[in-house]
Amino acid sequence: MIFRKAEKKEQKEIADLYRAVIGMPFCSWNEYYPGEEEIRGDLAAESLYVLEKDGELIGAISIVPENELDELDCWKVKENAREFARVVLRPDCQHTGCSFYLVEGILQELQKQHVGAIHISVAKKNLPAQKLYENMGFVRCGEADMYGHSFYLYEKILQSSIAGMKTVSKFFDELTSRELYEILKARSEIFVVEQNCIYQDIDDKDYESLHVFFEVNGKVTAYLRAFPKGEDTVQMGRVLTMTHGIGLGGMLLREGIAQIRRKMNPKQIYLEAQCYAAGFYAREGFEICSDEFLEDGILHVQMMLKL
Repeated sequence: MIFRKAEKKEQKEIADLYRAVIGMPFCSWNEYYPGEEEIRGDLAAESLYVLEKDGELIGAISIVPENELDELDCWKVKENAREFARVVLRPDCQHTGCSFYLVEGILQELQKQHVGAIHISVAKKNLPAQKLYENMGFVRCGEADMYGHSFYLYEKILQSSIAGMKTVSKFFDELTSRELYEILKARSEIFVVEQNCIYQDIDDKDYESLHVFFEVNGKVTAYLRAFPKGEDTVQMGRVLTMTHGIGLGGMLLREGIAQIRRKMNPKQIYLEAQCYAAGFYAREGFEICSDEFLEDGILHVQMMLKL
């Protein structure tokens, strides 16, 4: 699949995509919106993107030229925020994972533009879209009635909103020696020294893990790893942040879920959370699936996130 900017010659194909989903379950569009006027405006602003598969357009998405949701007071980040809208996927390509690649493409484009946060509205009846965005790290932060429909409002804070911070997502053999050293140093500082817990942190699971972390000037500021655990399940662990009080933990968890989904494609994510942190994971959709148990002298619970 190819994600790219739309071309003017594709205006009719994009209009056909819009019309193809009108009347389908979860769709709030009608014969008037979105239409030719929106397509022409988005093309002129160079803000219309398409997803191509086997030489055919199967999806489209637009970065809104002028933010329409700025006046709402639910956002955590208002400066340097952008919106996307008019997300469409051809009916025969829905429920096949293609929507993930469509949204992932626009996220990467907005990251390149150093956007601090993304704001979107999703019709309350559009349950599949809500699940998709929540799995990709968007947080529901409000609701509004607009254009004759009721919407949930979602926000995704990007790493570009924190000066100098970048995301790294690599399997073990892709890590540089310096990156590995900084990861192990951070893990030792949090899980051994800060928590006063003597245990074997370095284990063979690192070899098969996806390592997701934020770094500033070469230093790890937040980290997690994920490795296969049985069929269709990935286990997440070693979740840490070196700075507190700025929302870094939630940002890391949402980014980790997105990276796991993109690079490992499981059906569910399993973790063993320290009991005091269970609420943190629950806010991102994890559910407790065990009684409390002791591990290394600390109470834990098992939790699961269905993707």
